Amino acid sequence: MQITKLKIFGFKSFAQRTEINFPTKGLTAVVGPNGCGKSNITDAIRWVLGEQKAASLRMSKMQDVIFSGTEERAAMSLAEVSIVIDNSDGTLNSEYSEVIVTRRVHRDGSGEYLINNQECRRMTISSVADERTMREIYLTAFEICVKQASPWTVMNAYNKINGTYCAENKWLLSDVLRKDWGYNGLVVTDWGAENDIAEGLKA
Repeated sequence: MQITKLKIFGFKSFAQRTEINFPTKGLTAVVGPNGCGKSNITDAIRWVLGEQKAASLRMSKMQDVIFSGTEERAAMSLAEVSIVIDNSDGTLNSEYSEVIVTRRVHRDGSGEYLINNQECRRMTISSVADERTMREIYLTAFEICVKQASPWTVMNAYNKINGTYCAENKWLLSDVLRKDWGYNGLVVTDWGAENDIAEGLKA
């Protein structure tokens, strides 16, 4: 699995449709002076993959990611980012060898997620990874936060992990969070991330 292309339109400083290609081998470097928008590329990747906290994108609200205009160019009504992933090795749980994840947001605050141009909800996305990959790559930062910060509450993600919603994932919530990390606080979710309340209580 590899990111092969990033398409940006109306996102932050990208008023024109911009396409960034990533080579299949080697490293990709973004070089430019201060203030030219280099960090907006990494922000675009974070955003299209589901970032929900505007502050993490250096914005006060999510609509602020839309190009706000200049003296020469009018403000735009939406922002759209697509990330193209080579899935020829079948790492992602998809029948397609190429997966395109797209996210849009409009000035009125509404937005859409699309996978291969088909609209979907965040809760339909399922992350597929073995336990070693989960622990060594995806969960390491969360483990540090839980053990060092001792938060009162932890909020579930919207998506599935290996086919099971995070809010109902016994391995994640009981085995890892409670037993391995020693967490004794509350585990919460909002209504949009809840699929089956009974299964969530069991987990």
